[in-house]
Amino acid sequence: MGETPEHVRPNGAQYVTLPVLVAGHAGEFTDEFGPDEVADVPISVLERVNDPDAYLMRVRGSCMNRRFADGENALLSPRCEPRNGDAVAAEYNGEMILRSYYRGASTLVLSPDSYEDGYTDIVFDDPENASVNFRGVVKWHQASEVKRY
Repeated sequence: MGETPEHVRPNGAQYVTLPVLVAGHAGEFTDEFGPDEVADVPISVLERVNDPDAYLMRVRGSCMNRRFADGENALLSPRCEPRNGDAVAAEYNGEMILRSYYRGASTLVLSPDSYEDGYTDIVFDDPENASVNFRGVVKWHQASEVKRY
């Protein structure tokens, strides 16, 4: 047998290496993020997202673990308007968070989606003046590297 390549990719697939710009948490805040991290994203995904400002965020924590595992990379589109049920990245209380977005006539809810108990909704009764800054809608995500010990 020959040597195993460092990165195995499907034949004919083309990738773009993007920096992982922020470390978002989906639960407890962590600062396990290196500024030099990068990840490969298929060009076909970037073409489908069609946002030149799209960027990667490393998911940290467990409050969104029904949808995203700790350590996954999420590709976010800051130009995309969130729709009910979308996973969004947002700045809230000085931290970058990842939550499910739900907007009603007079309420905005950022909701966890976890197998674990103890997480609560973040509810804004005045969505137009909410103290939250949306940073993008998750358009694609990439499983974290599997480590075997």
